[in-house]
Amino acid sequence: VYTRQVVLGFSTMAANSNPTETHAAELHPVDYSDIGGWSADTHGEARAAFRRGCAAILGRSSGRFKKPMQEVCRAATRLAHETNDAAARVFFEEHFAPHLVLSDGQDKGLITGYFEPVINAARTGSSAFPVPLLGPPDGLIAVNQIAESADLPSDLTHAISTSDGYVAAPTRAQINAGALSERAPIIAWLADPIDAFFLHIQGSGRLTYADGSSERVTYAGKNGYPYTSIGAVLVERGVMNREQVSMASLRAWLAADPQRGEALMNENRSYIFFHRADNDDPELGPTGQLEVPLTPGRSLAVDLAYHASNLPVWLETSLPVTSGNPGGKLQRLMIAQDTGSAIRGPIRGDVFFGSGDLAGAS
Repeated sequence: VYTRQVVLGFSTMAANSNPTETHAAELHPVDYSDIGGWSADTHGEARAAFRRGCAAILGRSSGRFKKPMQEVCRAATRLAHETNDAAARVFFEEHFAPHLVLSDGQDKGLITGYFEPVINAARTGSSAFPVPLLGPPDGLIAVNQIAESADLPSDLTHAISTSDGYVAAPTRAQINAGALSERAPIIAWLADPIDAFFLHIQGSGRLTYADGSSERVTYAGKNGYPYTSIGAVLVERGVMNREQVSMASLRAWLAADPQRGEALMNENRSYIFFHRADNDDPELGPTGQLEVPLTPGRSLAVDLAYHASNLPVWLETSLPVTSGNPGGKLQRLMIAQDTGSAIRGPIRGDVFFGSGDLAGAS
């Protein structure tokens, strides 16, 4: 869903986690009284999500996080687990200072949504379930972990280690044609290549099997190529306009002509690998970048070049009218607990809506 929005970043000292001179972002202090809808939000839900993030901030990975966030998290853990909205609102007002985020002088940006699909799957392949869901191939490594110089494309984030050195991984089209059949384990089998494609876009999902069992699978790596939006491709070619692009319209277009659909999906060379998740709580979402379960309607994926992990972010946007949502204004305190390859820029966010078809329709 493509919308425009105003984002308010909160910080104890500085909203940026890793600011650089090349980032065209500005932070302007504002008062809480200037934030439309602030007092009407259910802040207890936001504080519960914030506390979950604090488990990572103060845990084994605490060295990754700045001292101000650690101090606020210690204050949060000293409070009772009650979700009283008034008390939660006071907590945020006492520990964070609101700043309006501008990018190149503009306060508008792009907000999208993502969800955890629930997909029928099988443990063995068959004519009914012919599409393999792959785990990371042997030798997969992030390019930034390669100490020696390697002759790899500059925009590649991952590579494969071989006896002859580091090589670029196969593209989506090559992997679908079997290029990793000897290197990558098969986690499960899916019935529909379109289901597999959108599972790759979401980065996690819940698989259900014929025996009634289920399991959550989440991101475990990628082949390293930049993400290409097939919606943007169709808009560029004049097949759809931006307002027409949605998950439902894209799925319908892909399914109408499977050969044409396969060719379009392969234009997104990026390919995601999965593993079975330890977190299987159906009330919460999959584990995000912060290594804690995502909270439906409260966890936000952001560009971590601009915003710190677990940073509270006030989101003001509008929701489109869909089968799962009547539309209207969305004013809500979110917590930055995830990221993604398509999430780039200071006023760019991706709202986690939850699991299943209803969340996907939101």
